[in-house]
Amino acid sequence: MEQLVDRGEWEAALPLALDLELDSTYISHLAQQLLIALLPALDVPILTDLSSRVLDKAWLAGTCLRVATSTSKVNLANKAVELGIQATTEWVDSSPTLRDATGEGEWDKVEELAQADEEMRRICRIRRTLFELGDKVKTWDSIWGKRKEESEKAGKAEEKETKKDNGDANEGDEDHGWDNLDLPTDETASARNDDETASDISSLDSPVSPDQPSLTSFLTEPLHDTALSLAAFGSLSALEIICHSHSTEIWPYRIQLLEAVPEWIEPEEYIWLLPAVDSKGHEADWSEFALPWRTTVDWSEKLPSASLPSLPSTSASPLADPRTSDELTSFYIRHIERIASLGFVHSALSLVQHGASRGVMDLDQLGEELSLLTRLVYDRPTPPSPSSRLSQEEDLTLSYWRSLTPEQVIRVYLAYSDSSNLATSIRRLVLPYLSVLESRLERAGTPDPTISTRLLYDYILSLSSNSKDLNLLYSIFESSKPTLPSGARIVKDDKDLARLAIASLYGSSSIDEPSIVAMGKIFECLPAFSDTSSSPHDVDLFSLATTLPDFSPKNIFSGLKDASPSSLSYSLDLLDLHLSQLETFSRYSCATPLSWFLVSHNSITSQRAWATRLARTAASGGGGFKGNAAEFESEDEWLGLGEVLKELTDNQGEEEGGKGKKGTGKAFWLLNEDEIWKIFFGGLLGAGRKFLSTLELMAKTDGSLQAGFSLARSLFNPSSMLAPLEPGAVEDLVVSASREFYDNAEEGNINRGDMKMAFDW
Repeated sequence: MEQLVDRGEWEAALPLALDLELDSTYISHLAQQLLIALLPALDVPILTDLSSRVLDKAWLAGTCLRVATSTSKVNLANKAVELGIQATTEWVDSSPTLRDATGEGEWDKVEELAQADEEMRRICRIRRTLFELGDKVKTWDSIWGKRKEESEKAGKAEEKETKKDNGDANEGDEDHGWDNLDLPTDETASARNDDETASDISSLDSPVSPDQPSLTSFLTEPLHDTALSLAAFGSLSALEIICHSHSTEIWPYRIQLLEAVPEWIEPEEYIWLLPAVDSKGHEADWSEFALPWRTTVDWSEKLPSASLPSLPSTSASPLADPRTSDELTSFYIRHIERIASLGFVHSALSLVQHGASRGVMDLDQLGEELSLLTRLVYDRPTPPSPSSRLSQEEDLTLSYWRSLTPEQVIRVYLAYSDSSNLATSIRRLVLPYLSVLESRLERAGTPDPTISTRLLYDYILSLSSNSKDLNLLYSIFESSKPTLPSGARIVKDDKDLARLAIASLYGSSSIDEPSIVAMGKIFECLPAFSDTSSSPHDVDLFSLATTLPDFSPKNIFSGLKDASPSSLSYSLDLLDLHLSQLETFSRYSCATPLSWFLVSHNSITSQRAWATRLARTAASGGGGFKGNAAEFESEDEWLGLGEVLKELTDNQGEEEGGKGKKGTGKAFWLLNEDEIWKIFFGGLLGAGRKFLSTLELMAKTDGSLQAGFSLARSLFNPSSMLAPLEPGAVEDLVVSASREFYDNAEEGNINRGDMKMAFDW
């Protein structure tokens, strides 16, 4: 025996001592030594047998604590906790004073005894820690301690195969004669029951993921540090179990836990972690969802002196006291804005909604902002091509949103809308935003009932800048027609609709064919006013044109602010006439902005200049018909142009004292018939230069070089009607045309080019 003890062969010494029936104290000493020697390879039966032979219960409690915190086996840890608590109970029972005090619940007396005796204080601390470890083992086992069914079956099959392979080799082994001491052998290690095997998960055969701590680290590290790690990895199901099972311990770290959760995770997944306000206006504790493993608290946990020194922690300072309602509001706003700043707008809005449902106050304005921003992120039409994607400045964060003015918000909402979805985008995005803006001003004590219509109208007026926007403009007017129900109209007021149309069309500089078509379609959407009563403040478009600093849509709209329905009706009639004349101008390749009809109304110089341009441009522009580049060559075409010019000068309008002056609305109403015919024939004669290349080509085929001249002669001297001009006027025109050819001739050869034309005329 002495030799075995000297050599530290405790596995052989203990059975021998039992055979010799040595003193129990000596056997206890041997059991302690063997327990320490077998610590890395302990299992439940060995721990149970050796613990029953140890008489020093204080030592046994400490050793069980050591076993529980160093093993990777759940069942062994549970058994060590159980035996350690039993050892502390036996130690307490050995002290009648302490036993009576704990039995009668005299905690002050227990505390006094513990303060006076270091050994007693140590036992209290060990007991308290063992209870906490028992709870933590249950928590770890409930989260990570159960293998998947497939892995479990595979492990069992492999274990049975290994047992079968080693069976023959073990059959011949002799018994070591350990009597009733259950020490580990190859057979007993391989024959452990299936239930024990399933729960004994080690770090070697069960890989640990970054968010899955080993049992040892879980038991030895501060629980709140483990919880923070789980929160950071987004392992919310595991985190929820820890918070429910250890609510008292985790509660002070609730702020750090919430802030550690990744921002991209939807709040619905961690609602239980979100702070709430109770009926007293303070932060609600976690008592409602606390599910501790034990329903009663052990006496050792009620003693301040039983608290073990805190282990090193990487977390921030805890907050044990509940926060006030205002503090919770500040926290929510700060946390939500941080999430929104990273671009997770939907998650931020969801947090607002959950916060409001949990009694947190004053989140309305933030919720409004996020709701509107969410519409911008998710409901706005997408860019038509990758080249029109968002710029770096448009990062769609809350700070970007707050930097926008209301005018900019509307433009950002509608940045990628086209004529097919603009009206829908205004209804879904702009109108709700304007409603919120108006409500916010009312809450702030500075109501502005006109802000919604003002901002909407400013945007509509801005769409007349180019042909593309005129199609956008038409989509708005089409969705504002008086025939639609009031609730479905974008512009609901008929007077405003007329003012917007007049201002947009007269303020537009677009003169291409699609724009003119869009103008006509816009006019078809306008209302008809039955009210013919006039107002002393009625506005005349012609006089308005002379008073405005510039002919912008916004200025025209403001100028029509006080126009009566009668005045607007007259202005729409005028607009209809001008649109018809603009279409005529466009047909002869001489389109002009609509504002020209107002600006030149009292200028005979402007009217004469444009009539001359029309007469000369028409012949060389192919009549304005798309795809037809041929020039006027027939008498009918020229006669048609002459009739158009005459119609545009027809001044048989209303007499003085009527609605307007004679000829009001006609493009060339200040020109008389003789002057317009001179302009017409001047264009015809001037077109001779344009005919030259065609006539030369004709000369090569049929010798008809005089074809162009015969056309002019027939128009000067028609057979079916009186000559439009006196002979003297005709002579002046011919001489003027001949001089023009002469002045523009590039060479002096009278047999070709402009010089020949000058001579022939």
